[in-house]
Amino acid sequence: MTVPASKIDKAVGWHTFRRSLATLLSTKGENIKVVQELLRHANSATTRDLYQQADIDAKRAAQEHTSELFLVMKAS
Repeated sequence: MTVPASKIDKAVGWHTFRRSLATLLSTKGENIKVVQELLRHANSATTRDLYQQADIDAKRAAQEHTSELFLVMKAS
């Protein structure tokens, strides 16, 4: 089995992988303290505020909840 070559054209540094790890562990429900220690940050605020990103599915769900708050459905 052959693996196709990557088509990534931009430079990807180590921090990209660290941020991805923090985000993926967060979406799996891992405790912030565990992620902080794995990344060897001095405090969890660095991990939470600079490394973790919100999951796309979670953002979409929040958007749907927001529209449900403001849209009133007419009774038929």
